[in-house]
Amino acid sequence: MKTILITLMILSTIVNAVSVTTDKSAYTAEEPIVVSYKSVVGEKKNWMALYKETDNNDWKNVRQWTWVNGSEGTHTFERLAKGNYEVRVFYNNTYRDEAKSKFSITSSNISIVTTSNKYTTEPITFSLYGFNENQKDWVGIYPKGSTVDWVNVIDWKWADDISHFNALPVGEYELRGFFKNSFHIEAKVPFTVTKRNANMQEFIEKAKTHCLEGDNSTATVLCANDNNTVYIFNREDSNAYIYPRDGYNFTEFVRYFDLFKISLKDESTETLRTERVELMGWHVKKSEVFFKKFENSPIYLTKTYKQSADETGDYYIQSGNKSVRLSMWYEWDNLIQYNTLKVSEDSKKLSMTLIDSSADTKTAKVYDISDLDNMKLISEKTTDIPWELANLVRTKGEYTLDENGEY
Repeated sequence: MKTILITLMILSTIVNAVSVTTDKSAYTAEEPIVVSYKSVVGEKKNWMALYKETDNNDWKNVRQWTWVNGSEGTHTFERLAKGNYEVRVFYNNTYRDEAKSKFSITSSNISIVTTSNKYTTEPITFSLYGFNENQKDWVGIYPKGSTVDWVNVIDWKWADDISHFNALPVGEYELRGFFKNSFHIEAKVPFTVTKRNANMQEFIEKAKTHCLEGDNSTATVLCANDNNTVYIFNREDSNAYIYPRDGYNFTEFVRYFDLFKISLKDESTETLRTERVELMGWHVKKSEVFFKKFENSPIYLTKTYKQSADETGDYYIQSGNKSVRLSMWYEWDNLIQYNTLKVSEDSKKLSMTLIDSSADTKTAKVYDISDLDNMKLISEKTTDIPWELANLVRTKGEYTLDENGEY
């Protein structure tokens, strides 16, 4: 009799054993996962969840989950990334699985593509594939190798077809994509941010060539009056990047201007100024050159040229790492006559004569430059010039005035 009871109990257990299955053994990444369960017993708080096949039952490994209502039924889970998974059933809010079934995602269009694997000071631009903004999929920037904890998120956005993050400090990073506001990585891509002009040796060699060997053939290199000091202008055009605005994707190019100070004594370099210019439209800076060096003075002038239908630009006073805009020039208007530029012996006053050929005038100016943060115009005198001389400027550019400002 005892043997019969035991046998009946075993048979009953087998007949009523909980089971869970998926409608397919393999899916694509775009397909939902349909799960059926039977013979679930017990009270409330029975539940089931999707796990990676190799993950244990800890809550942190749950990809998706739902409560189980009733002894049998079906539930549709959202898409998953490529990989091998299990659906597992649990009783009474525990972590001991009562039944499980394997399935796989065999192909995936879920990916993150960055425009580069190396950035400098430009935005981090990327495209997302297989993510859905309306389902709270999101993408975040993390330090490379860090955990997915929220405290490690440097920046984040809801998913979109294409987007960008602001420029980042030098370092190694990962762009990670997540489904449904979770912290399970569905796709990731590494990238680095490096210093621009990281290899300064080429600038050091150029400085030596121009200042130690006496070659002053370029206006981008200045052999300064202070011993063994060289200033170098450098222009660098970056790769294009794409960013969304008002429902459209814009391609943008960026140009960088750097001013380096190099010591020929110990070959040390210092970046005095970095200027970022977005190349969209007219009137953007395209070059900068050294215009005038004043003997026995730390002050010098530079001249910029702008990308425009007409020749235009600005004059700047430079002193060490200080740069102050002096005036604008346009075509043949407001041009500084090179040989009239003078700095007083104490480097506190700057004098010059400017020609405005459109108005047939010349203007003599004197500035107080003892404090470049508060530069002041001390005197200004405008006089007429003959039409013939103004026309000469219009046809041939600058002409030379004598020390008294006379032609």
